[in-house]
Amino acid sequence: MREPYFIVAEEVLFFFFFKAGTNPIEFSPDNVYRMQREGNSWSEPEAIVEPGEVMWQFSEENGTHFVSSYFGEHYTANLGSIVLHFNKSADGISWEPADEQNIISYSGGISEVGFAFDLGIWL
Repeated sequence: MREPYFIVAEEVLFFFFFKAGTNPIEFSPDNVYRMQREGNSWSEPEAIVEPGEVMWQFSEENGTHFVSSYFGEHYTANLGSIVLHFNKSADGISWEPADEQNIISYSGGISEVGFAFDLGIWL
């Protein structure tokens, strides 16, 4: 289990993580999973993105959750084949591109991208 994140959306607690392979010298993400707190227990892990995609950073701004994620060849000699996404969600379940005109935010060699919001207004 890697990159664990908790978020609260619409008064529901969610837990996100991704499962990696078992080879300690190889980076091979399986999938990102989401669990939801239900009363005093957790739901079963549910795969939520394309196999191999990694959700990297979550943040909340004005009641909307945002996440950066990446997919592709990383930590190899084939640099430049990574696709980066920037998605948003109001409920923690349904995720969509933060900018519908740019579903792929970036394509190149960078994977673990962080972000922050300034005092501007998000439309």
